[in-house]
Amino acid sequence: MANETARNINWTYAQAKRKCSEKHSCFVEIETQEHIALSPYYIGRIKHGVQEQIEHKIQRWKFLDEYGGIIVAYDNIKVLQRSAEIYDESPLLHFDIKVNYIIFKPEIGKKLFGVVNKTSSSHVGCLVHERFNASLAKPRLCKNSWVGSNLEIGNEFVFRVLDLRTVAGVLSIAGHIKEKDMKSGNSRSTEDHRLSLDQSEGSAEDSENKKNKSLKTNHEETVLDINENSCKKEKKKRKKHDVQSQNNSTSESGANKNDSSVKKHKRKKLDIG
Repeated sequence: MANETARNINWTYAQAKRKCSEKHSCFVEIETQEHIALSPYYIGRIKHGVQEQIEHKIQRWKFLDEYGGIIVAYDNIKVLQRSAEIYDESPLLHFDIKVNYIIFKPEIGKKLFGVVNKTSSSHVGCLVHERFNASLAKPRLCKNSWVGSNLEIGNEFVFRVLDLRTVAGVLSIAGHIKEKDMKSGNSRSTEDHRLSLDQSEGSAEDSENKKNKSLKTNHEETVLDINENSCKKEKKKRKKHDVQSQNNSTSESGANKNDSSVKKHKRKKLDIG
């Protein structure tokens, strides 16, 4: 049951941002710039295409080395250019964006809250934020019972990150627990935590509604820009074609030299609003 919950848990941006200020959450908010290569299928609805790319990235729940963590939510997508570049014969539209991310970024030595979902005489398994798996092994030098043997399924406790490993982008957290970390001061009520999450859903929905309205407006503006620029684009193409035809007629004598030179990538620009 715990593993099923882990697969299905998702956060809105508002919910994830609240976690950034929670104790031992290891959630951080960043603003970053990314390069996007988008199918021409999304011309006229560029932001929608960018959203789909980012959401696909989040749904994979993969550890990304460039961020040192896992993206859990995003907001405030901004396209930085009005024109996308097209390289050679590839149809993809290339441009840059700015976006805000909430990232789960655990680090060795930091503390996390875990909820026990597996126990044995030498091992405790737990979920962090109801989503990420962590494992605590009994120390080899500990011959007698250890503090982890006192934990039961459903208990919440604090542990320290001992190691972080990734296999095919899947994060595995290894931790260790000490007697002092088991004290009541380092525990948290799961019921209270879920209540606070529920209370944020109302404001999160308002935020999502505003976001969708804004995206709709941006979509209409982008379509308008594409239509207005189409005529200009055709004129530029005809003019460019005439110039190229004239240049080709005067450069035939140097064709042999050009064949031996290194070919350069052809670049075109397309207005995307």
